[in-house]
Amino acid sequence: MARTATSTTDWDKVIGIISIILGVLVLIGELSFTGIVPFIGILLIVLGILMFVNIVRGSNLVAAGFVVLGILLAVNFLNIPGTLARVLDLVVGVALIVYGIFVLK
Repeated sequence: MARTATSTTDWDKVIGIISIILGVLVLIGELSFTGIVPFIGILLIVLGILMFVNIVRGSNLVAAGFVVLGILLAVNFLNIPGTLARVLDLVVGVALIVYGIFVLK
């Protein structure tokens, strides 16, 4: 039983680290290379779906959050006005970093 608890904790740490990395990439992408941001959104959508179908460990609430954040990042494909898209991207980047920090604590 202890082994399962350890692997669960390890998955939490992995998800937290991935969240922080993706959040930093979103902020870097928004400041310099905006072409990477929609692809990070697609990665978040895929990660959320994998959590929903229990391939990757995570709650349904976190999975829904990842899907919503991914959609907000992927809206760059929908030609949302530049300022609104940048604000959404910055908010999502900060949210991912904060979520990752809380998961790691």
